[in-house]
Amino acid sequence: MRMPQFLKNRPFIITVAIAIVLSLLMIFTSGNSSTVVGNGIGAGVTPVQGAFDTFSNAVGDFFSNIFNPTKAEAENVELKKQIAQLQEDSAQLRELQKENERLKELLGFVEENTTFTTVPARVVGKNPGFWFEMFEINVGRSQGVDKDMAVVNSQGLVGRVVEVGANWSKVLAVIDPRSSVAALLERSRDNGMVHGMLDTEESTGLCQMYYLHADADVLPGDKIITSGLGGVFPKGLLVGEVVEIGNQSESEQRRVMVKSAVDFTHLEEVLVIRQEAGSVPQG
Repeated sequence: MRMPQFLKNRPFIITVAIAIVLSLLMIFTSGNSSTVVGNGIGAGVTPVQGAFDTFSNAVGDFFSNIFNPTKAEAENVELKKQIAQLQEDSAQLRELQKENERLKELLGFVEENTTFTTVPARVVGKNPGFWFEMFEINVGRSQGVDKDMAVVNSQGLVGRVVEVGANWSKVLAVIDPRSSVAALLERSRDNGMVHGMLDTEESTGLCQMYYLHADADVLPGDKIITSGLGGVFPKGLLVGEVVEIGNQSESEQRRVMVKSAVDFTHLEEVLVIRQEAGSVPQG
């Protein structure tokens, strides 16, 4: 003979049993019987009643915990808040560590180039797009910055100041088509001019070096540095390296493609070179 389906439901059976027990307790404990039989039954039930009272309170607390917020739930909410705060603090700490590493690299540039007087600056604005071809920094005339001063970071030459305010300046990067840098090949000492080529968001951010003689000794991987000619950029700043070599058919000049030493998709802190130590200030 098959057992009825509802008898296989253990939670259902337990609930029914609890309901029956609680009903019996209500019957036994309701009213005050003055008969001997009543007193006898009461005396016999008292110990059992105490146990069931405890049990029924526990059951009541159980259901109360289901339908009402508990201290444990409140603590859980508070713990979640603390975890979220710790995660935020951890993210801020990681950001500070990254910034500290970048500032150490800038300090390394300053220590290696003691002939320069520099002003540290933070990038605070840029043109739309992911290239930093024209951007704004948070220093200006009040910090001794002037137009046409060179801008660098720990990687190499960034560009030059083209506009100055009291506490801000705009910088034109070497990858911008309007930029022109007198440069030379570090190995062979051949001179030329480096121009930016960035004109679309699809651009690779490369530059070109012009005015190299067809017989110029140039090889892929050659380092290109500023020549110091023209008086804007101090001599010896790393501009980039040769990645491609070609000849111009209409002239005897050789043109080479140059990859900038600076990552112009990630730019946060820079240095403005005010002057070379011991030289006459510009402006």
